[in-house]
Amino acid sequence: MKRFPLPKGGYIGIASEHITPESIKRAKDRLNKTIETLENRIKELEKLIKQMAEKAPQEVVKQKKELLAQLQAQLDETEASRDALK
Repeated sequence: MKRFPLPKGGYIGIASEHITPESIKRAKDRLNKTIETLENRIKELEKLIKQMAEKAPQEVVKQKKELLAQLQAQLDETEASRDALK
């Protein structure tokens, strides 16, 4: 039986012949690709926020900062999921 972390905490145990070292590697590869995409989106958004800081209405900047926080939380969760795969 393999144990996997849940996004909001805790673990789930799964017993299956389909959980192999190869399937775990594929899952890690998918998570790594997602992490790379999120990191790129975060970098682009941080750059945009800096450019908008003095020019754009504060409400627009606030929305972008909220989106940045959501993306960072998603990145943290995805990294934790990847790191938990053994």
